[in-house]
Amino acid sequence: MKLVILFSCLAIAAAQVPKACETPPVWHGIEVGKDYDSQFERRRTLHYDEPNERVHFIDYDKVNTTYETHIELFLHKQKEHYSVDLRTGQCTRSPLTEPFRPFSIPPTARFVGEFVLGSTAVAGAGAIVDVWSGLDMFRGGNFTVGVTNAGCVPIFFDHFTERYGYYHAQWYDIQLGIDIPTIFDVPRQCEEL
Repeated sequence: MKLVILFSCLAIAAAQVPKACETPPVWHGIEVGKDYDSQFERRRTLHYDEPNERVHFIDYDKVNTTYETHIELFLHKQKEHYSVDLRTGQCTRSPLTEPFRPFSIPPTARFVGEFVLGSTAVAGAGAIVDVWSGLDMFRGGNFTVGVTNAGCVPIFFDHFTERYGYYHAQWYDIQLGIDIPTIFDVPRQCEEL
């Protein structure tokens, strides 16, 4: 009888440990990020395609007191990176050596807790955010990631390494799917490279 009670208690405890959810594999939205060591700020549109390991940004970077605008296209399966300065139209193509980093909950993550983004005082005015953290097996260092409890939509990602310091990114206005079918095509400014 004691064994039945013990196994029942263990089963109840195990059932309460959250399991990492699957984030949407294809989406687009807005990212706001900041490198706290260099005070570099970034606002950008983001198109994300995990199955094909492609990421497209249109960056609006604050550098000192001015803003620079450019396109960044990362094609990890082709190991190519394209950068277009939208002020000059100049394109730079470079080899991509860094591995693709999914915007998902890494397998090494452990559940930290949850919080309400917004408010529970008014129906529909808040979203439960699950927080996970651990060691980043892609870039090294530590990470913390927050995703919505419903739908597993990424909300924020914090990353710290001794080499690069602390970077915080948060996402909003996320829509599932890709709204521009040609967004991952090589930019026309780069076709001759």
